[in-house]
Formats: sequence, structure tokens, C-alpha cells
Amino acid sequence: MDRKDLLASTRTEFLRAFQDAIDDLILLSVEHLFNKADHSHSSVIQGRFLDARGVLIARGASLRQPLMTNMEQLLYRSFQTAYNTFRPSFSTAQQGGGLALLDSSAFEDELRIDILTSRFRNEAEEQLRDLNIRVALLFEQDNIKERENPFRPYLLSRCIATVVEAMGLSAELISILTEQLAEALLSKVAGLYDRVNAHLAQHGIAAQLQLKIKKFPLQSPISSTASPRDDAPQNPASDNPAASGGGNAAFGKRAQPTPADSAKGKVDQLMQLVQSRAFASAEGQADSAATAMASAPAGAAKSGWLGGTHIVGDALRKFFSGVAGSDMGAEADNPNWHSDQAAASAATQGRVHLVGSIHKLVKNSTPLSDDMLGADGEVRNLILEQRSSLNEITGDASEQMTIDIVAMLFEFILRDNAVPAEVRAQLGRLQFLVLKIAMLDPALLTRKSHPARMLVNRIGSISLGLKQIDPSGVRVTAEICRIVETLLDDVTEDAYLFSKMLDEFDEFITRELLANDVQVERAVHIIEKAENRTLHFARTTARIDEVLNGLDVDPHLHQFLVNAWSHAIERAERTDMDGARRFRSLIPQLLWSIQPKVGGSDRASLLALLPTMLPVLREGMALAGWSVEQQQELLSWLVDAHAGAMRAHHFAKPSMTLSAVQALFQELVDNPEAEPQRPIAHGKADFDSQFLDEAIKELEAQLHKIDEIYDLGVDKSPQDEIPEASSDASLPAEDTTETEQAILAQLRSGVAVEINLGGTPGRGRLNWVSPSISNLVLSIEGQDVPSIISVRLFRRLLANGRARFLETAPLFERAVESLLLSADQVDGARA
Repeated sequence: MDRKDLLASTRTEFLRAFQDAIDDLILLSVEHLFNKADHSHSSVIQGRFLDARGVLIARGASLRQPLMTNMEQLLYRSFQTAYNTFRPSFSTAQQGGGLALLDSSAFEDELRIDILTSRFRNEAEEQLRDLNIRVALLFEQDNIKERENPFRPYLLSRCIATVVEAMGLSAELISILTEQLAEALLSKVAGLYDRVNAHLAQHGIAAQLQLKIKKFPLQSPISSTASPRDDAPQNPASDNPAASGGGNAAFGKRAQPTPADSAKGKVDQLMQLVQSRAFASAEGQADSAATAMASAPAGAAKSGWLGGTHIVGDALRKFFSGVAGSDMGAEADNPNWHSDQAAASAATQGRVHLVGSIHKLVKNSTPLSDDMLGADGEVRNLILEQRSSLNEITGDASEQMTIDIVAMLFEFILRDNAVPAEVRAQLGRLQFLVLKIAMLDPALLTRKSHPARMLVNRIGSISLGLKQIDPSGVRVTAEICRIVETLLDDVTEDAYLFSKMLDEFDEFITRELLANDVQVERAVHIIEKAENRTLHFARTTARIDEVLNGLDVDPHLHQFLVNAWSHAIERAERTDMDGARRFRSLIPQLLWSIQPKVGGSDRASLLALLPTMLPVLREGMALAGWSVEQQQELLSWLVDAHAGAMRAHHFAKPSMTLSAVQALFQELVDNPEAEPQRPIAHGKADFDSQFLDEAIKELEAQLHKIDEIYDLGVDKSPQDEIPEASSDASLPAEDTTETEQAILAQLRSGVAVEINLGGTPGRGRLNWVSPSISNLVLSIEGQDVPSIISVRLFRRLLANGRARFLETAPLFERAVESLLLSADQVDGARA
């Protein structure tokens, strides 16, 4: 069965199982509420249970349909957010209502739902584990994540909570009814997931661990001999080797410092070094490692997230690459982890509490802009200020590592002097929010294309050209402040808002650049005209060529129709659609006119057609820009072709009728906006130079055409030849190398560059990038008019050292590199 069909049938089976599970849900809940009221020792609590029971008796019968409707909507949304490599959609899905998986505005409600979700998960732990594996296999993923399972228990708790909240009851009754309905459903959850697993098993999706489970970074796998994890903390000094994860007897003896103690010390040393590097001058950084070693107190923080060899540089590199190394684990602080599934379940419960605490910091402890500077005048590192309290909340090594890494990255970001202080202050206000997202989505720290990371980089990159864009800096800073406030006010956990803010920031910068320079704005209009006309011409050419393909057409006429006549049609369609239709209608007439005319009726028809064809043909050739000599040459050729057609012998092959030929071109004549069947090579012909010159003349503008200079060999010696780039710059990112992706990612409005065109490097700014990523508009110091350059040539200049971005690396990536350098320095000092 096709994957999409199997998902659709599994979705149907899940809904059927859910419907069966809720059939007697109300009756069970009414009974349980009576029993709770009967056994209650408080009259107040007893009254609440009875009130909730009364609500179910009066309105319970009407809850079944809302539960089904909400579940269908949640499933629809859940499928849209499943593994991001695949987005199935079902025409039967109910899309009304716009129900989102996270649509409650109260964070306390979310925590209650998380608790209910955990209860469902624990009740059907084995069945859910099998289903998570099957879903990952079905989506062809090597990461098994419950969050990506479209049938996860969260849907059950969210569905119940949403329906109860919609009843318009008091907060107390909503809480009681939500928990009671979830409790009644609890006994049916295992059976529900059994049915879904059975359905997938019948279609060959086995719950076999064929794929490597990749958990949150740095949760290292522990030996299967480890003892089960208990709720009560166990003494790490125990002589039980199994308690230390994997039976290492050395962990059970305290005569010598343990690897955990060594790891904690090294983490603290790294933290001290990061702070010293961030504040130290360039001359003073050489001795910063030794200073950090001396000042780092042993065991100053609960941060033993290093294990194994304790090489901090390797640990961080594996972390940023998304690989959980086998020698980096939580066993140093968490010796009781006994299996991936148990660890994942316990970590999820603990993370709910940690994320809840970070959320409160986002809402309650994020300072206003004026309060972001500390007593020393530097931007405050809010995470470092809360580091101890955050580490006390969690005993999970991967969470501790995330807290420390985000804190250290911001230490570099907030001290980066390439970014104005007012911009760094705004970025600093995002610290808790970024930490919260990193806890919920590890891809923030492992994937450069994560929206939150890209937004930080974009804000940082614009800083180098800030004075050129906005000399006062007021408007750009105000826009950054608006974006930060929008992000802080959001209550969801979806990175989509970062993407939206990134798009809005790009639009704002582009508007600012165009508004501040009339010549740049005119240059953009010129390129847009040239690109649009080139694309329209290419579409017309392709459609004519498709119809001519397979027909016996004289090569001379074929070349004329595809090249010159396409220009005439494109130009006519700018202002005169009737004229363009006449030009398109002439094509079948010309083709028919030169075919052999055997019968007298055909000859008569040709003689009657020629007087109407000639004026249209002359009009089109003139519009296409043909000279009188070129027009006369074609007309002479047609005279000879028509004379040959009239002299055809009676035994010649009969030609198609005029109406038959016109029928072949009917779609071209009547539907000029239709796309050709074959795709147009995007970026191969960015724009025709003829169209560019036309647009420049129409707008009476001046434009420095860099590509034309290099094509003509003007102002360059043989040693200045620019080698061709390895691939076309307009290709989608997934078809390019990582280096090319990085280049394309830096091509944004407002980015500062240096370019050497005449032997002397000059500073410039990218004012505009075409949507097709094929052409750029530059402002270069010392030039009065804007410059246009193709992305293809710009990449060649980059490869040849004739151009470079003034920002050597994006802001977030600079912080990562600085952190890795500090880690290597710690390792070297210890060695």
C-alpha cells in the first residue's frame, strides 16, 4: 500500500478506536465522580465533585460529537507537523476552526495537559514505543521521536481539555472534569494503541529497532545491565557497580576523584574561560586559559555533563553536529539510567518542570531594554545569572549541557563589538526564549538553518551596514525592538514565528534601502522589468517550440518563429493584447502558406490569405526591432517559398487544410498565459541584455553593468580572468554544496561586501537580491550610480578573491567557533 494511503487508513483506524474508547466515557466518569464525592472528607470538595457530576449528567450526551470533531482537527494539524521531510494531506480532513496543537493561552493549563499526557504515556508505554518505531519507519526516518508521531498521547489530553474548556464552566469545574475524563479514558489507551499497531503490522510495518534511536544530544546509551531507575535519588558513592551505569567498578569507589568530579571541574573551567575571553582584549587572551584554570572553583556548579574521555572540544563538536557520542553521557550525574525508553520517559517529565520554569523567566524576568545593561555597562547575561537555580531544577545531563552552552554562546554574542550595543541589548532579551526553544527543539543548536538561529544571524549581519542603511540607527533599532517584543509576547512553542519575523525584517530592510536611494529603487525596477520580460519571452518561445515539435517545418521559418516572432508577441502583449493575438494567429497561417498547394481551391485560398498576412507580418517584424534589410530578406524568402508551393505537381503529397493547422495552435492563440509543458531553465538566462537596455532607456536611468564589462573584457587584464563557478548559483539550496549554501544564505539586502573591479578594493552594500537569486544591485563607494551583477559572476569573484563579505561568519556561528576555540584551549591547558 502507498505510504500516503497507509497513513490515511491508519488515521481512520485511530479515529475508530478513539470513538469506541469514548462511547461509555461519560457513564464511567459520572460513576467515578460519585465515588469520589462519597469518599471525600471535605464538604467543599464533595460539592465540587457533585457539581461536576451534575454537569456531565445534564450535558454529557452532547460531548461525544465535539470530542470526535476536535480529534479530527487535531489529527489534521498533527499530520501537517509530522517529520518535516513529509507533509501528507487528506482531502477528507476537516480544516475548519483553525485548531492548533497548542492553542491555550495559559501556561498552567499546558502543564496540566503535560501531566495528563504523561499519564497516558505511562499507561501505554510499550504500545506507544512500538507505534513510535513504526511511525518513524513509515516516514523513513532514523530519529524515533514521540513528538513527530501524529497519533501521540498529547492529542488525547489536548482533545479532552479543549472540549471541556469550550463548555464555559468555572476554572475549578474545568479542572475536575478534564482530569476525570482523562482518568476514565486511561484504562482504554493501551487498547487504542494496540489497534493502531495491529493495523500497521498487517501492512508490513514491524516494530523492530532497525533504526538507531537518536535522543536529545548527549544522552549516552547505558549498558543494559544497569539497574532500574527509582524515583528517590541514589547515592553515587554506592558500591553497586550497576548503579553507576554499565558496571564500572571505579565509579563505585570514592578514594580517588571520580570522572564526574573531573567533568564538573572542566565545565566550570570552560565557563570561566568563556567569560574571560569575552571580556579580555586581544592582547590578554593568551593567558586567559591559565587564569581560568586558577580561578575555577572545584565543583562550583552542578554541570557534570562530560563523560568518558572528558575532552570538552570533542563533546561540543558532537553536540553541535547532532551526534550523541558514546563517551559523553549523563552517567556522571545520573548513574541510574537503565534504558533509552525509561530515560526518555523520565526526562520528558522532568523537562516539563524545567521548561515551565524557563517560561516563567521569559515572562517575568526578561528585563526591559533600559535594564539590560549591568553595573559595568555591559549587556547582562541573564542565563548566567540564573545558571545555578536552573541547574538545581534538573538532574538531566543533556539539559544541563544545553543551559551552559546557550549561556556561553550568548556570552560571545553579547560581547561581539561588530554589533552595536543597542542591538546586542535587544538580542540579550531573547536569552530565556532561545533557551526554552533549545530545550524543546535541539535542532536550534545543531542546524544552521533553524529559524531562531537565522533571525539572530540576520540581525547581526545587518549591523555592519547599519549606518549606510539608517545613519541614525533609530528606525532599524526600533524594528528590531518590535520583533523582540513580538517574540516575547508569543505563547506558543513553534519556531514558525521566528521565520515570520525573519521575513518581515528582510522586507523592512529592503524597503528602507529603496526608500533612501531613488537610483537604487529605479535600478530594482529595471531588473524586475528585464527579468519579467525575459521570462515571458522564454515562456512564449517554449510554447511555440512545443507546438512546432513534430511538424515538418522549414528550418529557416522555424528559426524565425521561435526567435524573432516570439519577440514580437512578447512586446505586443505589454500593451496590445489584440495585436498579440493577431501575431499568434499568423503562425499557423505562415506554416500552411508554404505547404504544397495541389488543388485549385488551396491556391485560391492562399491568394486570398496573402494580402491579410503581409501587413501583420511587417508590423510584427518592425516591433521585434528588425531592420528594413532583415525584413526584405525574409519577405524575399517567403515569395520564393509561396511560388514553389503554387507550382506543386498534382502527384505531390496533399497539405493539411488551413483549419487543421489552426486547430494545432488553438491553445497557443486562445490561452497566452498557459505555461509550457517543459520547465523553463530558471537562472540559465537571467535576463536578455536587450530587455535590460530597453528598461534602462524607458526609465531614463543609469546603471553600472558589471557582467557586461567582464563579458567584453573591458578594464581587465588576462590575469584578471574569473574562473567559472562550480555550479549555477540559482540552484535550490538542496542541490548545492554546504559552502554554496552558506554563500546563498548571506545574499541578503543590507549586507556589507568588499569588491575589487578596477584593481582597488572598494566597500559596497547589497541593496537588493532578485527573488530568483540570480541578480544583485550593489552600491559601491566611489560610484555615483548603482551596479548590477549576476549572482553567477559574484560567486566567481568570491572564489577568485576579488570579492568578500565583510562579515566573516554569521553572528551565531562566530559564537559557536569562539566556544569551540575556548574548549580546545581548556583541553590544551589540561594536557
